[in-house]
Amino acid sequence: MYSRRWIQNFVLMEKPSSKHFGMKERFFHIEFFRKDDDYIAIEYNNRPAGGFTIDVYNFAHSIDLYRGYANIVAGEPFLESDMELLFCLATSRRASSHYAYSEAELLEKYRDNF
Repeated sequence: MYSRRWIQNFVLMEKPSSKHFGMKERFFHIEFFRKDDDYIAIEYNNRPAGGFTIDVYNFAHSIDLYRGYANIVAGEPFLESDMELLFCLATSRRASSHYAYSEAELLEKYRDNF
């Protein structure tokens, strides 16, 4: 859960960044590191976030981001969902890394939570 202060800090950082880079009617994402009580922007990308991120957003908000994007570009409104917000989690592992627990061990340990 994000605190009100975190959200306020993010908005203060994001708005000037998106204006500076001329971001309008396109996907972008910004990556931050948290250091103590501050945030440091490490990456600004002019593309959607990678991996399963778009799928996670679509599921959690019951929307279709790419259809919404197409609507905006065509001058149409972004249609919001009237469905209840859900929760979604996506995890991944790097094949080159060694982990303390195997995937099978984690699935067994947390199976009642799925």
